[in-house]
Amino acid sequence: QAFWPKFPKQLLCTSSFCCCRRLDMQGEAKALAEFLPSLLADLPDGSHIAVVTMTGSCCPVTLAHVQCFMEARRLLLAEAARPRRMEVFQEVLAFLSLNGDAHVSSKMRQKNEPYIQYKDRAMLVELACSDLPWMSFNAGRENAVAVAVQRAWPKLHVVRFSL
Repeated sequence: QAFWPKFPKQLLCTSSFCCCRRLDMQGEAKALAEFLPSLLADLPDGSHIAVVTMTGSCCPVTLAHVQCFMEARRLLLAEAARPRRMEVFQEVLAFLSLNGDAHVSSKMRQKNEPYIQYKDRAMLVELACSDLPWMSFNAGRENAVAVAVQRAWPKLHVVRFSL
């Protein structure tokens, strides 16, 4: 049986706009402008940027979810064995999106397991990637974030990879 700890109320996000570096469709450009400049501002024009995305239930997010992004980053930055002809990237950004409550609650109900509400799963994702400046929770659709990065940094070459 699944174990899910009960968090003290002060640790659970209760606002409609959650904490940290959350990206949403309305504040996307502002959020990108707040946390990505430290990673992208000093890159020369034409630098190749990989944007790695995934959408999942993450009920809850696990170390394995985060490790997928970490391994993708290592491969794309040529820090690990990889195909010889694979493009090398100067930076890799990662964005994890979540399935909605209707999908997740139905999925978990079929397994006879409790589900974690979206706002709490989002908070857990934010906590899981809080030490990784290149990774963030994405409240929008995963395909939109690469477009937003390209718009914000038009002189960089952005390529999206989906896990």
